[in-house]
Amino acid sequence: MLDDDHASEALAVNEAVVFLQEHLPPRVHPVIAGRVDPRLPLARVRARGQLAEGRAAELRVTLDDAVAFFREVMGLALTAVAVARALTLL
Repeated sequence: MLDDDHASEALAVNEAVVFLQEHLPPRVHPVIAGRVDPRLPLARVRARGQLAEGRAAELRVTLDDAVAFFREVMGLALTAVAVARALTLL
């Protein structure tokens, strides 16, 4: 797992990640997280069907998701209005 990839400006880091990507055993699945697309040759792994991407739309939480979380996980009996009001304060 390489987190905050967007914070890396060193070319050596990108070169090391490309090397690893090309030489990892088939059972190893690297995960790269960042706020922008990584500076890696992704077209090759995308064409091979070896790339899974999660964008903002897939990570976005809906009001229904938030209400379910507060009710089912946190055990709080909040209304959708209360959750919406709380989320706007964040």
